[in-house]
Amino acid sequence: MDDRRRLLKTYLLIERGPRCEVCGRETMGHPDLHEIVPRSRIQGNRLAEHVLFSLPHLGALVCPACHASHAGIDAEATRALWLNNIHRYGREAVQAALDLLAAALKSPLGVALPEE
Repeated sequence: MDDRRRLLKTYLLIERGPRCEVCGRETMGHPDLHEIVPRSRIQGNRLAEHVLFSLPHLGALVCPACHASHAGIDAEATRALWLNNIHRYGREAVQAALDLLAAALKSPLGVALPEE
């Protein structure tokens, strides 16, 4: 894990605690960092990587079991993760983070934030 991801994970762990944001289980202090916008969409773009790993609005902490299971981070879980971050930071702040990431990529992300 590179230093930027490690710092973001540490920040999220301090801010949110050691519970999985998908299933709610205790992660024993060892959650995985999950980027709600997949890293595969930004690989190779250093500015986009910087944005993704600098803004907690775009990340979540999940247990290894949920992260490893494709079904663990399905559309329903992704929706819940977005809603958690909207509740935590506000819709406008999360949308601004997405807009900043899209600007770094110089292309639209095609991500529509869910309504509550």
